[in-house]
Amino acid sequence: MLEKENKNSKNSVGPKWIRAGTHSTYELANDEREVLKNDETLQVKVRRRQADNNYTVHFRKDPSAVPEKKKKERAPKKKRSKRQP
Repeated sequence: MLEKENKNSKNSVGPKWIRAGTHSTYELANDEREVLKNDETLQVKVRRRQADNNYTVHFRKDPSAVPEKKKKERAPKKKRSKRQP
């Protein structure tokens, strides 16, 4: 069970993967991957889909290139005054 939590936290790091296209052969998918790979700010991968026997190309911005969002500091909570009877 502990291993599942580690896997989930590992996948949640960085931006989401975006599907660039679906191809019937690996060669076509790899050609598109090579084109997208020219942009050095992207990570690109090819995934095999067994159910459809297709290959999908996914890309995302490199997590090291994306600036981290700064968390805004919250103001302290205000205390409510009690009701007067």
